[in-house]
Amino acid sequence: MNTLQHNDVHGRQQIHQLLVWAILTAIPAILGQAVVAIIFSLVPLYITTAGSLILLALELWAMRLNHRGNVIGAVILFCVTVGLYGILLVVILPESLPAVTLTSVITTSIVLPYLEQKWHLFWNVSTVILATTIAVLGLYLRIIETINTEAIKPIIVLFVALATAIALLLLWQNQARLTRALQQSQQTNKELQALQASLEAQIAERTRVLQEMLQTVEKQATEERQLRETLLQQQEVILGLSVPIIPVKDQVLVIPLIGLIDEHRLQQIQQRALQAINQFNAHTLILDITGIPAIDKQVATKLIQIAQAIRLLGARTFLVGIHPEVAHSIVRAGIELHHIQPFARLQDALAGIVK
Repeated sequence: MNTLQHNDVHGRQQIHQLLVWAILTAIPAILGQAVVAIIFSLVPLYITTAGSLILLALELWAMRLNHRGNVIGAVILFCVTVGLYGILLVVILPESLPAVTLTSVITTSIVLPYLEQKWHLFWNVSTVILATTIAVLGLYLRIIETINTEAIKPIIVLFVALATAIALLLLWQNQARLTRALQQSQQTNKELQALQASLEAQIAERTRVLQEMLQTVEKQATEERQLRETLLQQQEVILGLSVPIIPVKDQVLVIPLIGLIDEHRLQQIQQRALQAINQFNAHTLILDITGIPAIDKQVATKLIQIAQAIRLLGARTFLVGIHPEVAHSIVRAGIELHHIQPFARLQDALAGIVK
């Protein structure tokens, strides 16, 4: 039979206490039966006394099993022994039936807490069979002639008292077991509540940290956005400074260029020139390259492309400030300034516009 292993301290202590009580009740029962048997020379009581001695020996054996840690073995041995002893009593002393009827209930109360749930039905059915067997044997079986009722009354009273004592002990043990289980449940509940409070505190702390991190990230994002906006504004300012647009007359714009010209700056010049044509509705754009030390083929080609784009918008392009070195570079590169009218000075270009 697969049973629960109740090797815990409380289970062993309870079974030990039960066996001690059983042994203490068996001793006066043996003495009482022996005294009555000797006084009245009753053979049936000699038999029950011998059975009580066997019961006492098996109880001692059960105590030894419990001491070794085999709690369930001790419980089953004790309950089976008590059941068989009850059958012996009703067979030898049918008058003891009222006291022996408690046997089945007592054994069931002892063993059920130590059995797995699936074995409860089996043990309950066995208990019903035992109770029925005891009742049938006590009521209908007579293998020994009836003895003096007055002589047996003290024994019956003793059996009832001892059985009641055992039953009360079981009730007390069950109450103690329930109380201990309730205390353990309350302790577990307190621990769970403490754990829940700890988890809630951890969650609150982590939530606070996450909120702070989120606020930090949002602040950084805002600062980065503001920085990007500032950079864009600065780029626009730098672009305006590197490629300034100067309205000199109505619908006439001048872009003075200073320093070295690279591919990126040429793109900026084209972008600013086309935007300015649309913005001021200009018909003439003057590119002043007085401050440019030299122009290579790539720069000259790009200037021609800018002039072509301006022409597509309906405007014309003047190129002023061509000093001898720049002119020499343009001629040596074989570049023809299509759609670009050159002038030596800005005043000449403005005069040409008037003409």
